[in-house]
Amino acid sequence: MSTFGSTQEEQSPEEMKISKELKEVKNLARKTSTIQGVSAELQVQKQQINTLNDKLDSLLGLISTLQNQMTTFQQQRAIELSAMVNHGPTSSED
Repeated sequence: MSTFGSTQEEQSPEEMKISKELKEVKNLARKTSTIQGVSAELQVQKQQINTLNDKLDSLLGLISTLQNQMTTFQQQRAIELSAMVNHGPTSSED
């Protein structure tokens, strides 16, 4: 029951119980919504991690290819230098 100018209404025990349960439901809904939001964000981050892993694998493949090419180049260059030293012109022929 309320009086003129009063901002509070008296609630029956049943109304208070319903009000309390309603607050609990709203709180639970808010927590559920938060959990769902966090879950969605985790899914996005999981996909980003998968994408980064794919890119990392690609980069590791490129690095391996470059290392192999560098090794081949070094071997070829060593052969060329050896040929120049062993079979190149002598200083007396200059």
